[in-house]
Amino acid sequence: METMENHGMDAEFNFESALEDYLSTDFGDLEEGTIVKGEIVRVDDDNVLVDVNFKSEGQIPTAEFRDAEGNLVVKVGDRVDVFVARKNEQEGTITLSFEKAKRMQLFDQLEDVQEKNGVIKGRIMRRIKGGYTVDLGGVDGRIGLTDLTWLRVKSPAEVVSIGDTVEVTVKDIDRENNRVSLIYKKTEDNPWEKIKTMYQVGDVVPVKIMSLTTFGAFAQIIPGIDGLIHISQIARERVEKVADKLSVGQVVDAKITELDYDRHRASLSIKALLTEEAPEEEAAEEETPAEE
Repeated sequence: METMENHGMDAEFNFESALEDYLSTDFGDLEEGTIVKGEIVRVDDDNVLVDVNFKSEGQIPTAEFRDAEGNLVVKVGDRVDVFVARKNEQEGTITLSFEKAKRMQLFDQLEDVQEKNGVIKGRIMRRIKGGYTVDLGGVDGRIGLTDLTWLRVKSPAEVVSIGDTVEVTVKDIDRENNRVSLIYKKTEDNPWEKIKTMYQVGDVVPVKIMSLTTFGAFAQIIPGIDGLIHISQIARERVEKVADKLSVGQVVDAKITELDYDRHRASLSIKALLTEEAPEEEAAEEETPAEE
């Protein structure tokens, strides 16, 4: 009898000791706000149970493990990274998130891409006010219209379409609000870099009138750069109405009078050419002998 009681006490003692040893082995690594490895032990329609060597498994909504088409991307036995959102040692419960872990890791990758001026691929998901959203594989980025193209387009649909896979650079990252700003237009396509090797101030170039305003006209020098022909630079005489002298689509010769690479501004003058031609015409008239 004594032997049985002692044996029972030893068994109880050994069990508790083993349990404590088990729990203390990895428990110290499970800090809230960190990412840990876990093994999937059960999957059903609503939840996925993940074992992270805690007192109990963490329960994560199955929706977090589905792709854009709704397909389940994990199975029992898979090891996954999960975020420890909250743990309660007293109750032995733990709150985990697969999406949060994936998002944090993706933000780390995006910051690395940004630092190295690299590119990342994404998929155009939908048109929003002021641009497009891009699925980066767990985080939605945004391309503003001004970061879509260097060129003048009637519609952004001329540049990208919903469903397109695009290469983008990272403009800005806001982890706190889960926002990523992206740039689709390429640095090598920057017309302000191209024009440096094509024209300089003083050159006479053919330009296409793109729009008329009350104070002048904007004319395309090269695709992506429109220069202003101020109303005072259209003709030698005073011009009351721009439309009396120029029309949209018209191609005229103009002199480049300013190229501001910092502010991305260009100025043109038609009057400068007329002023230069005038003395030559007057000199020619003076040399022509009068008729007797």
